Amino acid sequence: MFNMGFTEIIILSVLALIFIGPKQLPELARTIGRLMNELKRTSGEFTSTLTQTQQQATDFIQQTESDLHQAVVGGLEEEDDPDEGGFHGDPDEEDVAFVESFKKEQKAKEIESSSEGLEEKTEGDSGPIEQEAAEPAPSDLKKGSDS
Repeated sequence: MFNMGFTEIIILSVLALIFIGPKQLPELARTIGRLMNELKRTSGEFTSTLTQTQQQATDFIQQTESDLHQAVVGGLEEEDDPDEGGFHGDPDEEDVAFVESFKKEQKAKEIESSSEGLEEKTEGDSGPIEQEAAEPAPSDLKKGSDS
């Protein structure tokens, strides 16, 4: 249990007999036994509660999957009725037009966002020109060193 050998148990028993005394040692052993029993009982209850909760969660997931499957299969059977409408394999002209217009809108948004990013880069990117203007020309350096 605590990975203790026979000799360690004997040494602890002798020390307990010396420090606790022969009169109180049996009472202490009973108290330790009761505490260990209570610990095992509490551990068992905790384990059973976890197992029960896990089983309830599993049952709930299975029931939800079953309900979802029934709803999907039931929905597909209702949509297969040609009088009801719905998707029957061939898209309508309206569906095709909607998808195409959606794709065009997305493409326009992509182009617009990429061009905005490009404008921001060009507005803030005047680094080398400003640096060249700030640096003195080599002829200015020679004039200053001659004086």
